[in-house]
Amino acid sequence: TYHLFRDDFYSVDSTAVTGQWGITADGAGTATVVDRSGGWISIATGGTDNDECYLYSLSEAWLLAAGKPVFFEAKIEVTEANTDDANIIVGLIDANGANTLLDNGAGPSASYSGAVWFKVDGGTVWQFESSNAGVQVTTASAGAFVSATAYRLGFTFDPADGTTGSITPYLNGVAGTPHAITLASLTEMNLVLGAKAGGGNVEAPKVDYVQVLAVR
Repeated sequence: TYHLFRDDFYSVDSTAVTGQWGITADGAGTATVVDRSGGWISIATGGTDNDECYLYSLSEAWLLAAGKPVFFEAKIEVTEANTDDANIIVGLIDANGANTLLDNGAGPSASYSGAVWFKVDGGTVWQFESSNAGVQVTTASAGAFVSATAYRLGFTFDPADGTTGSITPYLNGVAGTPHAITLASLTEMNLVLGAKAGGGNVEAPKVDYVQVLAVR
């Protein structure tokens, strides 16, 4: 009935063109497993302003659709190299690639299918956004962001009447304000985890695990 994706990041080959993960990066961006109990991965940007690095699923295996509830969650920790500078994104999004996070703290792409948690350069809060092409709903302050603190970022998708669904964000298990989303024209999505530098320093979010549970 369900399909489950979960990765605890005991190993990763981000240079592979087959398997679970690929990487989109410029500068010296890398994704590497770190020595830490439980399995953690570091997704590091280069050290130039607007350098980016995203780890993404090679398959677009998820769709927000009628009769198909979805649960997403990731545990992430970011120790900012420079105060407030890190841009971060975690969630499900179609057409992952360069500028999944726009330059200079402008947030996610202006048009995509999906739902993401993010933080922008100069920001001290988590934000949450749902999107159907260029129609986007953004919770501009979904909870405080504190450097060097681990957070569980999640959401549920309820297809409701099959025409307009509801996406509810969860920060550390606490529900936020649901977003209504029109289901028509939504497309399949990749899982994406990544960052963009907000200055001349490497920003390297660390992810403990990610999981997506969805009805087939």
